[in-house]
Amino acid sequence: MDHLNVTASRLALADDQTDMSFYEQATETAQLRIGLKLPDHVKRSEKLLNNAAFMDITWENQAHNDDFRDHAWLAFSTLTKSFARGQAPERVAERLCTVAEAPGSVITGVSRHLLRKVFGSGRISSIAFRQDAEQAPDPDSRVTLNDEIDALGLRRITLDWRVSDSDMLSLRRTHELIGKAFGSAGLGRLQLGIDDPPDLDQVFTGYHHIGTTRMHDDPRQGVVDANCRVHSVDNLFIAGSSVFTTGGTANPTLTLTALAIRLADHLADEALMQLT
Repeated sequence: MDHLNVTASRLALADDQTDMSFYEQATETAQLRIGLKLPDHVKRSEKLLNNAAFMDITWENQAHNDDFRDHAWLAFSTLTKSFARGQAPERVAERLCTVAEAPGSVITGVSRHLLRKVFGSGRISSIAFRQDAEQAPDPDSRVTLNDEIDALGLRRITLDWRVSDSDMLSLRRTHELIGKAFGSAGLGRLQLGIDDPPDLDQVFTGYHHIGTTRMHDDPRQGVVDANCRVHSVDNLFIAGSSVFTTGGTANPTLTLTALAIRLADHLADEALMQLT
């Protein structure tokens, strides 16, 4: 599985001067955005995947738009924030190379941040829905070995990643229900950006590789048990998003890190028991 990176559907607010300052909040180390999700009971009754829509706002004043935020800008931003806190940033050389690959976005970002201190954002031109949507597990999506050999003499892999119409139609229905809520509240109207049948060319990878070594107590239905131990090999463990049974909608990194820490504690406890 992967998260389906999709930007589709547009929201037109009834008041294009609505205060949207609540939507983005910043801490010392992170930029936070509020996502729009359906209540759990609605997702269950509609049999929908666990999707969340984030609003990409286009402002009348171009200086307040964030379309420059690519990998070069993120690398530059990370470096400057670390230096501002008096800390030595990690992976300095790597991040400087990333900045050097696309300096234009960094120049645009710096100039816009300066202009924002002088000029207001103006009216809201449009709001697009963007999300890393959940994808349902599909047994036909596979990672297999092929006959090509790499520089180390190992067989290369073939990725057969499949996106189904049902994944996109679940996202379409999510947008429909969110749009109805906006309409009922008199806040605006939604223009659906996902057709039925859907255009799968709208989908890009979220770079969140999930699945293939599924966790399950039954060896016939999963690869690892609840402690991430491979069913067929007593001393082999796997910690990562490959053991997830479903993808969810959030970035998987915090969860897989927590899983790795949990596994480390489990292995330490096992080793201590053997010593005592």
